[in-house]
Formats: sequence, structure tokens, C-alpha cells
Amino acid sequence: MEVKEELSLVLNYTELPAFENAEEKQRLLVESNPFVEITDNKTYEQAKKSRTSLREGRYELQNGEKTIASRLKDFRDLIKNKTAELIGITLEAENKQQAEIERYEAEKQREKEEALRAERARKEALRQQVFDFNTSKAKAIETATITTISAIISDIENSDLQLEEFTADFISVKNRLIEEAKRKESQLQESERLRIEREKAEQERKKLEDERKKLEAEKKKQEDELKLQREKEEAEMKRKREEEESRLKAEREKLNAEKAAFQKSEDERKAKEEAELKEKLEAERKENEAKEKAEFEKREQARQEVLKPDKQKLTELIEKFDTSQFIIELEMNESRVLLNEFVHALNQLRGKTLELIKEL
Repeated sequence: MEVKEELSLVLNYTELPAFENAEEKQRLLVESNPFVEITDNKTYEQAKKSRTSLREGRYELQNGEKTIASRLKDFRDLIKNKTAELIGITLEAENKQQAEIERYEAEKQREKEEALRAERARKEALRQQVFDFNTSKAKAIETATITTISAIISDIENSDLQLEEFTADFISVKNRLIEEAKRKESQLQESERLRIEREKAEQERKKLEDERKKLEAEKKKQEDELKLQREKEEAEMKRKREEEESRLKAEREKLNAEKAAFQKSEDERKAKEEAELKEKLEAERKENEAKEKAEFEKREQARQEVLKPDKQKLTELIEKFDTSQFIIELEMNESRVLLNEFVHALNQLRGKTLELIKEL
């Protein structure tokens, strides 16, 4: 019975505190919290207040939903759908208000970022003025001369830039540049002093150089005169030497001609003697060759006479040898070929033997 009463209570959800006159309350919330367009901080606070009121109505219904769900799970879907229906009454208004709040917050964030960007740009512009001042004056100091450095120092000392919070940086850079410029001035003054000293030293050196060149010119004049005198003496000595060499050359040529005539006569005599000796030796050689040939022919003739009977007998014997006696009938072709080769070889041996007999 207690369960039935609880189910009846749950099914009649309008009797629950969270849902008592819920629809009327939700509509009243929408009417009480109309959409607020944010234009300033005041409307921004009003919009957040309206959103909070609308959200509290949703929270109350959602809490009621949770209560019902914990008490009766079987009816959760019914309650959930009804809750969604009820929330839908205010949700559109809530989302619209939330979007407006987010739009305003985003706009405020953009304004904040723009202010930060403008501040950064302002500071960067001031820093750039300090940097440009330092760069231009440092370059002027670097390229300064003894005639321009004083004006550059005066220009830096008289420079006055009001750069708000960067004024201290400007003054620090200015003081450092003044120190650099004064060091540069000291260097240029020292360089100018050294330049003047170098010019004086150069003038002195040039004076000494002119004196040295004058002495060298006088020395060269004396050397040229001595050289001319030596050349004349050497030319005279050369002329005498050439005359002596010509006389000696003529004597050598005469002696060489006499020597050549004697050598020619001697060569002709030796050539004649050698020709006569050669002719005599050639005659003796021919005479000996003729004697040797005659003796050889005589011995050969005697040998041939002795061999003649033997050669005759051998020739007759070979000529009587007839290879036709070896021609027989054979059955096998290979045997016939072998026999023909044997007969041919015997005929060749017979011919060669006859030639050797003739050569004896």
C-alpha cells in the first residue's frame, strides 16, 4: 500500500515541490528576465543577472528531475522528457542571453588586446627613436674628421628628446655617445699631431733624399768618365789583340795548307801502295783458286770413273724393281686403300733413290 501511494505521488509530479506550478514559474522567469543587449558594464551585469535567474530555474527543474529519478527509475524517461520540455521554455532565452554575454566578453577582450597592442606600439616607437638617435650619431662619430668632430659633440650635447618612460634610456645613450665622441676627438687630435710630424719628417727625408741624389749624380758622372776611359783603353787593347790574332791565324792557315799538301801526297802514296798490294794479292788468290779448281775437277773426274760401274749397277737394279707385282685383289676397301698408299710410297722411294745415284 505504501508503494502504491509513492507511485501515485511520483506519477502526479506536479505535486512535487520542484514541479509545483513549474510551467508558470518558467514562463514568469522568461517574462521577468527579458533579453539584455550589452553595451556597457551596467548592461553586462544586468545580462549576467538575468542569465543567472534563468539558469536557477533550470537548475531547480534539473534537481527535481534527479529527485524523481532516484525515487522511481521506471518513470525516468517520462520525467526526463517533461523536464526537457519545460527546460525548452527557457533554454532558448538562456542560450541567447549566454551568446550575448560571450559576445560582450569577446568584445571587451578585443578592446583589451587592442589597448595592449597600442601600448606596445607606443613603447616600440619610443625605443626606435632612442635606437635611431644612437645609430645616426654613432655613424657620425665613426666617420668624423678633425674639422667636424666638435660640431658633432655640440649637436649631441644639445639634443633633447622627451620620450616619457624612455627618457632615462635616451639620456644614458646620449651620455655614452658624448664620451665616445670625446674619445674620438682625442684620437683625431693625436692623429693630426702625428700627421703633422710625419709631414715634417717627410720634408726632412725628401731634403736628405735630394742631397743623396745629388751626390749620386756626381758619383755617376765620375764613374761614367772612368768607364769611358776604360772603354777607350779596352778598345785599343782589343784592336791590338785582333791584329795579333789575325797574324797568328794567317800563319796557322799557311802551316795547315802545307800540312794538308804533305798529307795529301802521303795519302796518295799509301793508296797507290795499297792498290798495288791488293792487285798482287787478288792475282795470287785467283791463281790459287784456279789451281784448286783444276785439282778438284781432276779428283772428281777420277771419283766418277771409279763410281761409274757401281752407279750403273744400282740404276739397273732400281729400274728392274716393278711395283706392279704388288697389285692383288683385296676384299676390304680399307685394305685396298692401304695397299695403294704402300705402292705409291715405293714409287716415290724409287724416284728419290735414282736422283741420289745421279748425284754421286
